[in-house]
Amino acid sequence: MVDIDEQRAEELASLCACPGSIDVADAMVLDAIDIVIVSTINASIHPLVMEALRNKKHVLCEKPLGCNAAQAKAMVAAAESSGCVLKTGFNHRHHPAIKQAKALFDEGKIGELHFMRARYGHGGRHKGMRKNGVARELSGGGELLDQGVHILDLFRWFAGNFKEVFAQTSTNYWNIQVEDNAFAILKKDYLKLAPIFDFNDIKGVFADQAGWEVEQGIRHLKDGWDICSHVKML
Repeated sequence: MVDIDEQRAEELASLCACPGSIDVADAMVLDAIDIVIVSTINASIHPLVMEALRNKKHVLCEKPLGCNAAQAKAMVAAAESSGCVLKTGFNHRHHPAIKQAKALFDEGKIGELHFMRARYGHGGRHKGMRKNGVARELSGGGELLDQGVHILDLFRWFAGNFKEVFAQTSTNYWNIQVEDNAFAILKKDYLKLAPIFDFNDIKGVFADQAGWEVEQGIRHLKDGWDICSHVKML
């Protein structure tokens, strides 16, 4: 168990009956370790995953897989060259209602898939985030990268890859450095559509839309899309 806070590392390690440490490099080379679980802030994901793969460890990484598509692709390439398994923890696939819907769909009991729609987000955050903002260098993105990747994963789980993408993001309500609202439409063949309406706080939905930046939105969605497209998922 490794944490930058030694006391917390030791406390959690005691619950799991394993050693606690603040030294990642030492832990990564231990022969007794086969699998590394990376559950940190987004900015730390890429270096930790790469270090684990260099040491021939399988990796379960908390979503998102890094701060951008370039990091995700680098981690996937490293996993392929190392022969190790890299998985991203898209836990929404394991929610009972979603699991049942997928089972019914796979069994052909629902019929042909024509349309999917999702609305997802946080009902506001704690005061510290609203006051101090979210630093892009630590998170890589906002609501789209944080929650939108779940929706992209589920849509691709049901429908496979999409061929066309249109997206917009904006920061409409919170005083933060990243987007708090995102909207996207994904299109497949045969006019099948999968719109996403993904937002941080319902107050933001009714904010002034004049600040929406299309180019930025497409760039952010492309990063989120690439992250989903290049990961072997659970």
